[in-house]
Amino acid sequence: ARRAKELGGPIVISTDSHAPTHLHNLSFGVDTARRGWLERADVANTLPFERFIARFAAHHAARRRARGSRLH
Repeated sequence: ARRAKELGGPIVISTDSHAPTHLHNLSFGVDTARRGWLERADVANTLPFERFIARFAAHHAARRRARGSRLH
């Protein structure tokens, strides 16, 4: 988690639930984020909706620019 943050990758915490009884698995993701010294602002799905969308829009735009520069 810490390395992903250092590299600027988007981070989300998910339960990977396939049934409501699996939702308790969220605590494992939160614990992993804490061990990596992540804070609430580092985790995309803790942001208000507008900031969540803006974060991914900026990330995807940067990736498109990087891919474009490799083509030339």
